[in-house]
Amino acid sequence: LEATLGDDKWLSYIKTENLRLGQLVKDLLYLAHSDSGRIKLEKRDFNFSEMVESVVLPFESIVFEQGKELETEISENVPIRADEKSLREVVTVLVDNALKNTDKGAKIRVTVSSSGSQRFLKVYNTGKGIRPDELEKIFLRFYRSDGSRARNTGGSGLGLSIAQAIVLNHGGTIRADSKYGEWAEFTVRLPER
Repeated sequence: LEATLGDDKWLSYIKTENLRLGQLVKDLLYLAHSDSGRIKLEKRDFNFSEMVESVVLPFESIVFEQGKELETEISENVPIRADEKSLREVVTVLVDNALKNTDKGAKIRVTVSSSGSQRFLKVYNTGKGIRPDELEKIFLRFYRSDGSRARNTGGSGLGLSIAQAIVLNHGGTIRADSKYGEWAEFTVRLPER
């Protein structure tokens, strides 16, 4: 159609929606495979610190454009044996979530640390935070705490569900903490192997 009609706003809308629906189908398939225990993790040894830094780096320009502040507290050379591709998705979901749920002037902090055989990733942001009654609900599929904001920022309400599934498939935990009206923080704990 583009070859015939050229640049057309309606075709552009169709293309955008097609891409969005394609991603939604992929997300739903991942969750269905996770539910049925059919996720095959491709675990290998890698530097967790470097991986997180490489995922966070592209967000710096977006943070700057939005008038927010991004800081990292990443311990050097934290080794882990895990599925790197899926853990990249977890970092992306959490940083993107922090960006979408903050206003101009907000601070976002990404932390990587280790303690014994445990690896920790924390993504903190100032801003609206999460109401106490929603702290567990936010991991439910399609759940979005503020419908109008969710519509403005896009998304399907599956990101945190997928992040949780990935972390659980690695034998880890993910939790949200917040002081409503001030801050929110997501903490991921993963085993070293």
